[in-house]
Amino acid sequence: MAKGIDYGYSLWRIRPGGLFFLLKNYPEMLGISGSTGSFLYWVPEYDAVIAGSFNQTGYREKHVAFLIKVLRVLNQAAAGTET
Repeated sequence: MAKGIDYGYSLWRIRPGGLFFLLKNYPEMLGISGSTGSFLYWVPEYDAVIAGSFNQTGYREKHVAFLIKVLRVLNQAAAGTET
């Protein structure tokens, strides 16, 4: 696994601040990712569920960047700001 991504008992924990220091204020996500870019994550801080699939093996790792973008939108919504 990459720095900032923990794995155990078939559960991933993505810590955005561990992936890149500028993401230190982004909340953790708990869930699972599949081999075709499918994902299901819970963001406890916002009690939000993020689910989807790119249905392409090329997104096996790229989907994490997409999840970080979704977290940015959640952070902005929580702060009452827009892009």
